[in-house]
Amino acid sequence: MNKMLFHLFPRMAIVQRITLFLILVAGGIGAQFFLQMFVPGCFLVLAGSVLMFTKGIDKRIFPGRYNQNADWKKSTREQVESIVKMDRKLKIWDRSAFEISSCLGIFVFILILVFSLYLFIIGDDSYRKELSYIGGNILMLFIPHFFSGLKKYDTSNKVVIYAKECLKASDIIHEQKPDAEISYLTLLAPAKKIDATFPKEVKLKIMVPNAPDDFMGIYGQLSLNSVGSNIYPYFYTVIIYKEGAKLQNKAKGLKRLYQAVIVEFTSEAGVEVMVIRQATTKTSGYNTNTKAVIKIIEETLNIYKQLSCK
Repeated sequence: MNKMLFHLFPRMAIVQRITLFLILVAGGIGAQFFLQMFVPGCFLVLAGSVLMFTKGIDKRIFPGRYNQNADWKKSTREQVESIVKMDRKLKIWDRSAFEISSCLGIFVFILILVFSLYLFIIGDDSYRKELSYIGGNILMLFIPHFFSGLKKYDTSNKVVIYAKECLKASDIIHEQKPDAEISYLTLLAPAKKIDATFPKEVKLKIMVPNAPDDFMGIYGQLSLNSVGSNIYPYFYTVIIYKEGAKLQNKAKGLKRLYQAVIVEFTSEAGVEVMVIRQATTKTSGYNTNTKAVIKIIEETLNIYKQLSCK
């Protein structure tokens, strides 16, 4: 995680790369001052600069930690939090001072360019060649890196949204029901070029102490709705019981907390399912903010309490 990727010799170890960079730059500068000529040594300095051209950051998460033959795997909160932390690190990378598409990058670019040209011109006019050498070397060491590629990360990485929303929902559940056992499940997708799997989605599983024997858990899940370039999270919960729990009959007498929260019954092979979600229309309701998530969780726990007593 957080591994730098380079254009030239991408498999070279970072220690070897830095060592070779220092040798090339030191050798180039030494040659310039020894020969009192800029041109021979500048090629070594330029070679050192090119050696450090960065392509980006390896943003893969959890490589090789899971069984590739499985789909959903249990994860720890720390693993889910690391997805969010990685997103923050990538945003910092996206604001790099050596990337000309950002305001900071433009400022640093102009500053370096003006300063190095000033040294180069002053040194040439005053016959102080060492100033010209320093100015020229600064140009070669720094300016090319502004054009080595845009340091952008994938802002459409949906797993980050899954992680953030599940962590938020987990905190709300813990506040409302401290004795609930909350676990995280990660949907894994195989990598195309390497033998590893990576998280694609995240959901919650909530187990309650002294639950009925036919109770299989409450799941907090997300759907992501895309509108233009924006992605909106839609949080909902699913209460699952074994077949024969007669949830459809029990649902008729439930006392509800919020009319804006919909309760739907479905059945699948071997299980009975109750879905609790925010009401939607053709044009609204497809984004659940924090208040909506709180209502959904409160309604879910309210319904579970009534179902477990019947």
